[in-house]
Amino acid sequence: MNVTAETPGAIPAPAGAITVIETPVAGWDSVTNEADATIGKNIETDAELRIRRKLTLATPGAASTDAILAAILNIDAVKAAKVFHNTTMFVDPFGRPPKSIEAVVLDGDDNDIALAIWKKAPAGIELFGSTTVQIIDSQGILRDIKFSRPAPVNIFVEIDVTTNFDFPVDGDDLIKAAMVDYALKHFSIGDDIIVHGAPSLEAAVICGDVIGILDLVFRVGTAPGPVSDDNIVINPDEIGVIDSANITVNIL
Repeated sequence: MNVTAETPGAIPAPAGAITVIETPVAGWDSVTNEADATIGKNIETDAELRIRRKLTLATPGAASTDAILAAILNIDAVKAAKVFHNTTMFVDPFGRPPKSIEAVVLDGDDNDIALAIWKKAPAGIELFGSTTVQIIDSQGILRDIKFSRPAPVNIFVEIDVTTNFDFPVDGDDLIKAAMVDYALKHFSIGDDIIVHGAPSLEAAVICGDVIGILDLVFRVGTAPGPVSDDNIVINPDEIGVIDSANITVNIL
């Protein structure tokens, strides 16, 4: 089911946070969200505007990775994308054949993405990826268009939080929501999950609105029960996923 926030911007709604039926519906007794809601965002920053301008200028072009990327990102439902070009005569470390292009795309319709790639891809260059979509070109010829979806890497986080009396009673939920929101904004396709510094999981809590925090100790990993605070390396065709269900907050 789709829900839309009435207030613009990034409104976190962790699993179980939506419990009020604002407009009565016949037959509805209760409502909740079993998973974290997709968080919206504010109007783009100056940095995002500069990136969009660069990509917009590349949109009319063709036969380049910038043109392919611009065309893909111009699709409304696409949240992020990267385009890789293996220019060598050898298979690269990620399995891309020689002289091939792979687009890795987060969300968006398969057919829209395939058409965008076909219109901008160089002739004679192999398209590589785990998803294959068939389209019919202007000559009526059936074409196989390949691209990939980023492989999700579930990130498990355990935080020991030392607090004082100012810490709110729902502080653990606020911390989880802040981390989920921060990760969606700062960690995209191929971005390592950084624990300390900026941007980082630690910054998500420190820069959030939760008061009464004296100290934080992080443990992160790709399996339950993490024991290390080392950064998690994410491959170029992967994306780190942080869900509130995989965050444990220990209040000390």
